[in-house]
This record gives sequence, structure tokens and C-alpha cells, in this order.
Amino acid sequence: MDYSEQEIKHIVEMYKQKRTREKQRYQSIKDTEAFKMENRRRSREHYEKNKNMKVEYYSQNKEYINAKSSFTYYKNYKTIEEFKEKYPDRYKLLVARNYDRLQSPSASTDTENSSSSSADPSDSL
Repeated sequence: MDYSEQEIKHIVEMYKQKRTREKQRYQSIKDTEAFKMENRRRSREHYEKNKNMKVEYYSQNKEYINAKSSFTYYKNYKTIEEFKEKYPDRYKLLVARNYDRLQSPSASTDTENSSSSSADPSDSL
């Protein structure tokens, strides 16, 4: 289904107006007691329904969460090398799960420098 430029502009404008109306409505009712009570009730129900899911998640990922926490501590206050020496099993777990913060900015520049220093046959021409 193709829309003309005018139709696209109209759709976008209608969406913006709708969002503005919704925001104004929220701003007008957010401080009322009825809204607060309903929000708290909904929040309480959500918590009760999903309490077991959070417990399961943390119990299943306890080692991983602990490893991430330790890594962050050593990254901020000590050295990553100390972390690797003291907790090799935690480091292996982070590597196995591809923890994205394992790569420090200095490590990425070291790998770039080492790859660019490799002998490339096209460089000799």
C-alpha cells in the first residue's frame, strides 16, 4: 500500500495530535487520588502475578549476575587482570555468555593496531 506525501504528512500529524491529547489527559489526571489508587492497585497485581518469575530469573542466573558484579567492581576499582587471576571461572562464564563490557576501549585499539601491523601483500606494492 503506497501513500502519497500528503497522506503521510496527514498520518504523522494525526499521530502527533493524538500523543499531545494523551499527554495532556495524563497531566490533568496524574495527581488525582483515584488515578493514584488505581495505579497502585494495578502495580500490586502485577507484582503478585510476576513475583515468582523474578525469583526464578535470579536463581537461574545467580552465578552470571555475581560474575558481572565482580567484573564491574574490578574494572572500576582495581584491574581486570586481577579479576581474571582471582576469579577465572567467573571470567570464563562472562566470555561464554559474550558479556559486552569485557572489551575495554584500550583492548579494542590494541587489536586494531595488531591487525593493521600484519603484513598485507597489497601494502608492498
